[in-house]
Amino acid sequence: MATIGTVMLVATTTSAPASSASPARVYHWQYLRSPENYVYLVFIINYIFIIGVVLKSKKNYSRSAFFMIFVASGVFDIMLALSTIGNNLYTYIGFGDDYWFLLMFMKSLSGTNWYTHLWGSFLMSLNQLSALMYPTKFSLVWTRKKTAGYLAFGFIGSFVLDYHLFLNPAKFQIGPDGFAYYKGRVYSLGLTRWVSMSITGLYVLLNGAVSVTTMVLIRYKTSSDIRKLIQEKSLVFFACLSTLLTLLELIYDCLVEVYGDFTEENANVVLLFIYNNFSYYFFFLAVQNGVTIIIFSKTLRDELLSLVVRKKSQELPSSTIFIVAKSQENKQ
Repeated sequence: MATIGTVMLVATTTSAPASSASPARVYHWQYLRSPENYVYLVFIINYIFIIGVVLKSKKNYSRSAFFMIFVASGVFDIMLALSTIGNNLYTYIGFGDDYWFLLMFMKSLSGTNWYTHLWGSFLMSLNQLSALMYPTKFSLVWTRKKTAGYLAFGFIGSFVLDYHLFLNPAKFQIGPDGFAYYKGRVYSLGLTRWVSMSITGLYVLLNGAVSVTTMVLIRYKTSSDIRKLIQEKSLVFFACLSTLLTLLELIYDCLVEVYGDFTEENANVVLLFIYNNFSYYFFFLAVQNGVTIIIFSKTLRDELLSLVVRKKSQELPSSTIFIVAKSQENKQ
């Protein structure tokens, strides 16, 4: 995982040399008016709205295990997105050690909530595959109580993995211009980065394998008549896109770990561009589920459309988001 997504810090200050007088502090408040912040807020508001629609809905799909996972992990995704904005604001405005406890909190969310994002995405993929492979046992494995347990396991585990980052202070140095420059962490995060990259890599492999297996089963292991009865097949692409985006993030992390900070001397134009704009990409990773679910879920699109045109949305015949008729095929 990238630095912006793994670091949890408590701020300390590296003092200016004793021989020179401390300059008056300078804050770059103009960053508050940056257009990117307004774009960030649009994505976050959209995610909150989508979650609200699902929670308020009385349709069967909203009670499915898939959307239960979507909503729960979405709450943590929103906190991850907000913490990403907070990290940027804190650093670019130049608060330094003025409000170190806020920085610690935001960095903590950036680290732990990345793991919850991966775990939630994997559970959604696994939910689809198990519905296809074990339709008769699906309802026993994915009850709301058991699904809550699966979610809790991942959420608690993410904090256990990154708890030590609460104890790793940040360093700031007041420059000659009076601005508080972020100077990294007191203790090395090399091991933390490798653990994060390993977990992210494992997610890419497992989620990719689950998604591909699901697509193969739908395409080659069911008859055309049965495939017509399977609802929300496009959600498989939802899982595939999540895997692809995370793979690009993993490649970036590996390059940074191997080559260090990119400069014009040690990186080509493409890598340098990615490095300098990675905070935008990481933010999109946090909120992408709120966008892609609209694209790939026809049921949710119908629900949203009904809010606009007052048209009754299509109801699924079961509380399972993936309606699999494989068991019916076996009975025939």
